[in-house]
Amino acid sequence: MTPITPLHAIATNFANRVVCGEEDKDIKIAEDAKPQPWFFDVICHGNKSGIPTPLINGQYVEITVEQLAAFIEAQPGYHHQPVRLLICWVGKYPNGFAQQLARKLRVPVLAAPGLIRADWLECLE
Repeated sequence: MTPITPLHAIATNFANRVVCGEEDKDIKIAEDAKPQPWFFDVICHGNKSGIPTPLINGQYVEITVEQLAAFIEAQPGYHHQPVRLLICWVGKYPNGFAQQLARKLRVPVLAAPGLIRADWLECLE
């Protein structure tokens, strides 16, 4: 299992959101999406298997529910509010990553079942 320490080292904090992984052009576009005050946003890449894959040292690394939950809980802007995962594919399966994260954090989690185009994020507002 990949340790969660590298995730903390590369996170960028916002008032009610965090970027998990290094920034690239899509992540930077997602950062400009209007935050919703009732959600804590997590911005990250994800793969078609429904697993978050933050970019760490130029490599996409799969992380577990436990790792992302610990990462979220360590953020100063997270206060056990509902979570919006701006991560492709993590809402793909009924008992997949997003549902497991919701159970782990004990809060509602909103997630996309497919590809999120960063330039379409206004549709989520």
